[in-house]
Amino acid sequence: MAVYNERKSAPANQTRTERIANYGPMAFREYTREWKQGQRHLAPASVRHLETS
Repeated sequence: MAVYNERKSAPANQTRTERIANYGPMAFREYTREWKQGQRHLAPASVRHLETS
């Protein structure tokens, strides 16, 4: 709940600026790899589909 409240009280453009700083220089392939690692409930068929894309 603390994270939610912290984000809601931050200026709207702050999170966008943080995303650009973190992911701006990153190649899309690297981003998708990182995103996929953060997904918890991917069904086996979804994983196969993502890996063939």
